[in-house]
Amino acid sequence: ADWKAFREAYIRYIRLRSAFFEHWRTGIVSAVRAGLSNQADARLAFDFFDCLTEDEKLSALPELLGLCSSGSYFHRAKPAIVALPRGPVLATVEQSAEETLQHGELLDWCNILDVYEKLDPELARRFAVRMKGHDDPEIQEWGRDHLRRLSSA
Repeated sequence: ADWKAFREAYIRYIRLRSAFFEHWRTGIVSAVRAGLSNQADARLAFDFFDCLTEDEKLSALPELLGLCSSGSYFHRAKPAIVALPRGPVLATVEQSAEETLQHGELLDWCNILDVYEKLDPELARRFAVRMKGHDDPEIQEWGRDHLRRLSSA
């Protein structure tokens, strides 16, 4: 394809995208949150996540934490969470993580610990103590390891 055709196609794409956002603006937050709740749709939802306002992104915190259980999307969810305003995230992150943690999967607990480490060391320490008391021996071990690393630092 020559440059002129490429340029014209790109301009059409931009116009269509703008019309799309004008049409869907009122429902985009709920659509993105629904997409983030579904592994099959998360890729597309992340494409639109960056178009949300800061408050709209904050409202998707539970869905982002839910993706911490996914090896496929953790690498996108973690930086999205860490980039959110620290105060509002710290005020709600523990409550927002509970649904994900109820699954009791080791990967969920380890990935949320990783997010907590980036957000606030004290939050991560408290969570590691909680992990130490978990019924699952592997989760307990991760909690003990984290606390050991803290004490040796």
